[in-house]
Amino acid sequence: MSMNERILTSPVVLIPAYKPDKRLENLAWELCVDRQFELVVVDDGNSDEYADLFRRLQLLPRCTVRRHSTNRGKGAALKTGVRYIKEHFPQCVGAVTADADGQHSAEDIQRVALSLQSHPTSLVLGVRDFSGADVPAKSRLGNRVTARLFRLATGVRCPDTQTGLRGIPAAAFDRYLALPGQRYELEMNHLLDCAKCRMPFVQLPISTIYLEGNKSSHYRPLMDSLRIAGVVLRFSASSLAGAAVDLLLFWLLSSTVFKGAVVGAALATVGARLVSGCVNYSLNLRWVFQGRPGAKTALRYMALFFTLMGTSALLVSAAGQVTTHLVAAKLAVDSVLFIFSYLAQKHFVFSADLNTEKCGVAAHD
Repeated sequence: MSMNERILTSPVVLIPAYKPDKRLENLAWELCVDRQFELVVVDDGNSDEYADLFRRLQLLPRCTVRRHSTNRGKGAALKTGVRYIKEHFPQCVGAVTADADGQHSAEDIQRVALSLQSHPTSLVLGVRDFSGADVPAKSRLGNRVTARLFRLATGVRCPDTQTGLRGIPAAAFDRYLALPGQRYELEMNHLLDCAKCRMPFVQLPISTIYLEGNKSSHYRPLMDSLRIAGVVLRFSASSLAGAAVDLLLFWLLSSTVFKGAVVGAALATVGARLVSGCVNYSLNLRWVFQGRPGAKTALRYMALFFTLMGTSALLVSAAGQVTTHLVAAKLAVDSVLFIFSYLAQKHFVFSADLNTEKCGVAAHD
């Protein structure tokens, strides 16, 4: 251990700061002096007019200030802080990130820190209540939309996807530092990554504080929604590509090779699905769910594939007894099976390979 490293097992509080005011100084005093926390504040390229404030922070006991010479964004500031904590507090259980604008109270920060100590392999989130009358409409609607999209994309219920109050396990620091994003997108990428590798979420209710109509918020509902929905959109594109191959081959086989056969519709369905299944598996493995190729993944996909193919063939064949519009019947059947296929591939075929060790933390019950 180097001379600069300090022995500390409790979490270190990390606050990225850009154009802060007296509220940051008040919060830092309460954390460092009243509650005895180690605090790392990252001055993200603030101008000289903020120099006195950061000098006063540096004089506080247990407070360290790191500085960017230019503004690099919240994500870059968070990474600078995590990197410093990883190097100088190697024994700490993790980092608790908080915002500098007064939206997180010292009491709630302490509650998240204590929870992280109790759940050192989990992501701890301070979750706000958006039902209050004082919550800005933009924040209420934005969080509602992104929370629902997040649950659809990941299967994880997270009612506050924009919270900046988080407890990050030390064992996951390396993975956090490798995430893309230098600005506000890092926090959403972090949530998605934790859900992807199945890190447990611990969610604590915290005070919902909005100052001056939340005008300091940099939340972008459209961009974050698209980022969350990315896996769903990619799955849809992959499914459309597979469906296009499937329908084209089905039409060719049913109108030429198997034309007039008693079970022509079923044979054409099977032949078309075999080819389109190979296309779909490759796209979903490499592009959509980014799973790891292997025998187990392939066997799970095959089990789902043949189940869906058999179901589709039976239903299309049955529809052929009552209509001559087989392509339309097949399109209707496969549209219904689409939702089931997405959920099954996400939670059974590919997700099983994304275990907690990929997050850098050990699995636990």
